[in-house]
Amino acid sequence: MNYSKSPDELISTAMSAGKRQRGVVSRTAVHMRSSIDRLTGLAHLDSNSLTEEISFLENALDQLLHTSRISNDAYLAAGAVQGGLSMLGDMIDIGISRSEVQEQLRQLLERAGRVDESHPGLDEAIEERRV
Repeated sequence: MNYSKSPDELISTAMSAGKRQRGVVSRTAVHMRSSIDRLTGLAHLDSNSLTEEISFLENALDQLLHTSRISNDAYLAAGAVQGGLSMLGDMIDIGISRSEVQEQLRQLLERAGRVDESHPGLDEAIEERRV
């Protein structure tokens, strides 16, 4: 199954849904979203792509924590986004609908926005680890 949707479309969806649900996700508030952006930019989103991104996040977060570049709180908050991606991979494996994938990505964008607001600079620190 192909679950691709542009990051801007996902933000628009998140913003529309956010008005009906738990607050609005603004374009400027969603900085801790590089991993999600990478995934939504793929022509085909599958569990293998998610597994690679999850592994990257796990390693990057571990390195940042052990070198004291991020706090325990930032590590745990970013881990929530990582865990959401892991759950999404499992859901794709069992064949969830495209609309459910998009809903899960919307929720991850909201969570990433809250993480960035609480821990500015975390996304940049993670992306510095990308090779």
